[in-house]
Amino acid sequence: MLLAQVKNVRKAFPGVQALDDVSVEFHSGEVHALVGENGAGKSTLIKLLCGVYQPDSGLVYVGNKKVSFKSTRESMEAGVSAVYQELVLVSMLSVLDNLFLGMEPTKLIFIDKKAQRKRCAELLQIVGGENIDMNMKVCFLSSAQQQLVCIAKALAFNSKVLILDEVTATLTDVECEHLFNLINRLKDDGHCIIYISHRMKEIQNISDVTTIMKDGKVVKSRLATKDYSIEQIVNMMIGRELKEYYPYRSVVESKDPYFVVSDLTSERFREAIAFNAYPGEILGFSGLVGSGRTEMAKAIFGIDKKISGSISVGGKKLNIKSPRDAIRSKIIYLPEERRRSGLFLKHSIALNITISNIKKILNSLGLIESKEENEVCSGLSKEIAIKATGVKSKVAVLSGGNQQKVLLARSVFTDSEIIILDEPTRGIDVGAKTEIYNLIKNYAEQGKCFIVISSDVMELLGICHRIMVMRNNRIVGELPIEVASEKMLTDMALGTI
Repeated sequence: MLLAQVKNVRKAFPGVQALDDVSVEFHSGEVHALVGENGAGKSTLIKLLCGVYQPDSGLVYVGNKKVSFKSTRESMEAGVSAVYQELVLVSMLSVLDNLFLGMEPTKLIFIDKKAQRKRCAELLQIVGGENIDMNMKVCFLSSAQQQLVCIAKALAFNSKVLILDEVTATLTDVECEHLFNLINRLKDDGHCIIYISHRMKEIQNISDVTTIMKDGKVVKSRLATKDYSIEQIVNMMIGRELKEYYPYRSVVESKDPYFVVSDLTSERFREAIAFNAYPGEILGFSGLVGSGRTEMAKAIFGIDKKISGSISVGGKKLNIKSPRDAIRSKIIYLPEERRRSGLFLKHSIALNITISNIKKILNSLGLIESKEENEVCSGLSKEIAIKATGVKSKVAVLSGGNQQKVLLARSVFTDSEIIILDEPTRGIDVGAKTEIYNLIKNYAEQGKCFIVISSDVMELLGICHRIMVMRNNRIVGELPIEVASEKMLTDMALGTI
């Protein structure tokens, strides 16, 4: 049964044709994957369905009824809801209050608390969150639990079309499995799940049909996902053969380690960690979420207090007590949560590039030399191929790939020699991933040393020279790339070998 469709829809923004004659149908009882590179038009399309935008031309239907939503509330009342990677919850309110915010059931003129609690329990049961305390503030819930609350909130409106946009980005493998089971249950109950993700394995495993978008147009609509390989879908997404997804791996020639970590412990992990890395090397760190990789990086960078151990660069022992100390020592950490912890979203590309070494562009009066700032940042923006109208553009409007490039530009501006990348391509489309990999390779060939933390085992196998495996806050293995395999890394991370 047809639940929603867009017909010949067009939507333009200043200088950009975001959607160009797009037509797609969404049916009940299916998971419909929507794929494409950043800028393909996916976000604009779902925002049309949700009432965030209105089309310049064309028609939007929900069921057999032509609609023109003026708000997300109207779309939800009509049965179309969305859950995004950036969860929209009021952190200091309870699960119960978040679930019914703005639509509290009433009895006469008062909120019907009894009906509210009964319905809340029913919704949490449906999404598999029956163990969630409805009285708990959502800020104390895990990412996976918050995700379930958002889905329950969508179902509170009896939504039949549920849009899930990059919802697994912060979830563990086990949490993803629970979510996929929920998706399949909702599908069996007649819902249509519009599923957006850059994780192509997920697309292949969870979706029934796939619509591919590129440059605001539909390349192929409603393909039977099982009939196409990941490579075929990716080739249609980017419009070219993806023969070199990972760049050619250069040879590390130095025999002397440049970056040495010895017996490091911190407030957040007590097992001593030791490793070294060479100039021009891309050293990977594999392991399950919670294995201690990020905690290790934060201890090296001075975010977490070091208890014992030593760190040296080029034979010089360092005394790092803060991120400022680390940056002065040519070490930089680019965090996993780039939007929350790495970038100043409301500020310009230029400020985000220069912020960690602002003294470099100050004049004798301590003021920013605007001309120099513009020249330096424009040069780096061109070198790293940041797609933007100029370095004064706000970082918030950039795609995930371009935001990651801004962070890489910052590492170059600070003259960093040791660059720690935590999940560098999370939430980035396949084309942008290849660009990021090439940038890492090119800077490594200039002698910079990269530490790459990633949950994507194939990514580590594709770009690294060596891979360390962590489990329970300890390094449990080290593999040269010549002998490493996906199974070996997974087994070591799980402790099955």
